[in-house]
Amino acid sequence: MNENVIGDKRTFAIEYSILMVNPSPPFGYCKIWLGGNFMGGIEGEVYLTRICHLIESVTSIKNKLFLEEYLYNLSDEELFELMRKNKIDETGKYWFMDTEGFDLFHKYIYRQNETFNFLWQLTPEVWEEFGSQGISTQLFSAQVAICMYEQVAKEFRNALMQLYKF
Repeated sequence: MNENVIGDKRTFAIEYSILMVNPSPPFGYCKIWLGGNFMGGIEGEVYLTRICHLIESVTSIKNKLFLEEYLYNLSDEELFELMRKNKIDETGKYWFMDTEGFDLFHKYIYRQNETFNFLWQLTPEVWEEFGSQGISTQLFSAQVAICMYEQVAKEFRNALMQLYKF
């Protein structure tokens, strides 16, 4: 299985491996790297075109991802808990990568100035199972410049389009 990385794992990258292209869309494993830590890729295969669409969809709603001003003063932990309990996000607009391959994580995205801010954590229900495999159960946060996010998303799409037209 050949692993590919687009971007820089220390800031923002998409790591993927393709198991099958035909007769279906590209199918394989995928991790999202943010600030040197990852989400996804621990529970099985995914349709990579689905992942690409979800990553790209963030850029189309980037102007709707701003928080109310007072929320920027909260700690990552406080903000994460409010989002997790749907106290500030009844519509799910801050949810990130709500799909197979990533559903063992609580993960959120919001915008501040020209950066996307990410908050994610392995769901407590699976801590025992995956924590014993060395997968951290702590809350992670990372910031990614929007221009970098968009560039990596574009490169990921182009890489997949070389294999499959979607």
